[in-house]
Amino acid sequence: MKSFLRILAYLLNYRVIVALSILFSFLYAGMNVMSVYLVGPFLEKLFLGGKVITSHGGFFKQMNFVIRGKVDELLGNGTPREVLTRLCLLVMLIIILKNICSYLQGYLMAYVEQGVIRNIRDDLYTAYHRLPLRYFQKQKTGDLISRVVNDCNTINTNLNSTFLNLMKEPASIIIILFVMVIISWKLTLLSFVVAPPTLYIINLIGSKLRRRTKRTQARIADVTSVLEETIAGIRVVKAFAMERFEIGRFNRANESYLRAFIRLERMRRLSPPVTEVFGVGMAIAVLWVGGLLVLEAKWLAPGDFMQFLILMFLLMQSAKRLSEVTVKVQVGVAASHRVFEIIDLPVDIADPGNPVPVGRVYPVEFSHVHYEYDPGVPVLRDINLKVTTGETLAIVGPSGGGKSTLVDLLPRFFDPTAGSVTIGDVDIRNFRLDDLRNLFGIVTQETILFHDTIRANIAYGRPDIPMEDIVTAARAANAHEFIRSFKHGYDMVVGERGTKLSGGQKQRLVIARAILKNPPILIFDEATSALDSKAEAEVQAAIEHLMKGRTTFVIAHRLSTVQSASRIIVIDQGRIVEEGTHEKLYANGKLYRQLYDLQFAGAPLGGVGGEEY
Repeated sequence: MKSFLRILAYLLNYRVIVALSILFSFLYAGMNVMSVYLVGPFLEKLFLGGKVITSHGGFFKQMNFVIRGKVDELLGNGTPREVLTRLCLLVMLIIILKNICSYLQGYLMAYVEQGVIRNIRDDLYTAYHRLPLRYFQKQKTGDLISRVVNDCNTINTNLNSTFLNLMKEPASIIIILFVMVIISWKLTLLSFVVAPPTLYIINLIGSKLRRRTKRTQARIADVTSVLEETIAGIRVVKAFAMERFEIGRFNRANESYLRAFIRLERMRRLSPPVTEVFGVGMAIAVLWVGGLLVLEAKWLAPGDFMQFLILMFLLMQSAKRLSEVTVKVQVGVAASHRVFEIIDLPVDIADPGNPVPVGRVYPVEFSHVHYEYDPGVPVLRDINLKVTTGETLAIVGPSGGGKSTLVDLLPRFFDPTAGSVTIGDVDIRNFRLDDLRNLFGIVTQETILFHDTIRANIAYGRPDIPMEDIVTAARAANAHEFIRSFKHGYDMVVGERGTKLSGGQKQRLVIARAILKNPPILIFDEATSALDSKAEAEVQAAIEHLMKGRTTFVIAHRLSTVQSASRIIVIDQGRIVEEGTHEKLYANGKLYRQLYDLQFAGAPLGGVGGEEY
């Protein structure tokens, strides 16, 4: 219920449209009941000579008598033919007005429904961007995609007509019950006596639906995850001839989803027939009692009884549609749990309450920094490091030592478990995230390009950048010549993840993007480790051009690329174990010299050959 109320809270953004929709709902319900209410006077005027059978006892009887008198005046006197003509014209007018109200109410609510789903999807996508990098490292990409696509689609599908019926059916039920009470409060009371068992069973089915829907959504998320992983790694799949293995993995996930869906549908399909059986039972009970009141007790006129039966039928239809709403709500709420679960996640990497403005670039300092991905599993231990403005610091060491984690603390992809990182005398947690991250240009081994033009990738997120600036950045990154060789030049679409480009070309576009940003601090995380010698030389030249006059952090796999660094630190098991220039470390260091000699001797690197250092 809490999740459903939360979905309803999104309606506040469309309160005026919802108010108009409610108005049209009551107008529709009133017109609908009015068309039925005319049956009684019509029968009595046409077949009983206009004689109204009523009682002078009771408030409701008197109210019914007054309303019937007004209807008689509306129909007027005359021959049965004239009355019939006026009645048909009146009913036709009412039906036209009723359908106009129904159309307007449905159109307005359709706008509201789609707006609500759009807002939920926007909030979920925004929540993804607020979450820290650590969260994405622990989640399956396919599951995250499934929440945006499948879960939001499930909410949309099951709430598509829910809001409409939630507005229309309660209005109809209220007006129908009012007229039924006027006609016979005893028969109306009887209807309520037999209704609770139906409501109980519908609620029981709904609770089971909610649980089974959550399981079904989890299974379709598994299917999406397998699909995403296979497509992303299709080169590896084919290289290892694992097509049959991946097909089997997908088939198992798909079969699991099928079983969960069938169990869900079995319960979903149970609600309408149960509702109808109990509803018919209620109608038969009322028909029997009402028939006795007409035939023996003479408490009801035949026209009143006909009205009551038709109104009860309309009430049953509205109640049935409302019960279907209950079923759909349970399914939608189950899917919404997975969506709101993400939206409600606490944001531990956030802007401070009173951010400090970023001035000119100061030295970067790590002071007694500790970091743990998981409690009790340290990655960095008591890091103390100061990097002066304009200095190039190279970071090397065995794989898993904590090199990437160290530089990830700078733009606050993570926050230290203990200690602080400062720029100047200001803890970076006191800067706005946007201001802080605008200080950095980051180039990693994994080149991230988007399915867009070369121009758009270089000017990422800034379509207003002049073309001259983009070309200048591309020249500085040694990318302009190969871009010109393409038929469409800077307007060529690079394909998903830059599949139309070579590794060196993609890396140079990423460097051009960093050059265009013109950041004061650079981070290179294995920027050339995946390239061949020729591509590495081209990219290294672009990197050296970019590094001029900037504070630079370089994580290097190939130690030959860091020999000219101002300073080199060696990290092992989360600690800085050696520090100095290349010459000093090679002469006096232990781990650095060992790594250097092993690499250039071509020997296996201590059991971690081919991995980063």
